[in-house]
Amino acid sequence: MLLETRQNRIPHRLALPPDHRESLRKHLERAGSGRSSNKFETCGLSAAPASRVDAPLIEECYANFECRLADDRQIDGYGLFIWEVVKAHVATAVTEPDTLHYRGQGQFRVAGQVLDLSGRFRPQNL
Repeated sequence: MLLETRQNRIPHRLALPPDHRESLRKHLERAGSGRSSNKFETCGLSAAPASRVDAPLIEECYANFECRLADDRQIDGYGLFIWEVVKAHVATAVTEPDTLHYRGQGQFRVAGQVLDLSGRFRPQNL
């Protein structure tokens, strides 16, 4: 889908309400591509319309970056997507809720806790 539309949104610092943390953790442990399920529904997240790309924003994020694929030459060899940010959305009032961060190598950090899900990733995606 990313290569077809050449568009994406990059959520930054997903703010996790306490009642969403467990459903999101369970979804990440299943580590599906999203083709067979609605990730927003599964994780209890809210989609919001973007203004410059077709991919939806995630309302629970502090910031969303609407992006267009700028360079696809590194995808096959390195799995590297080069994005151009065409619009940024940043929350005006930020508190300190639990947040979810992808750390690389199949690991996520939730408010200081590390979820090591590397065993669920294909080696070429780590």
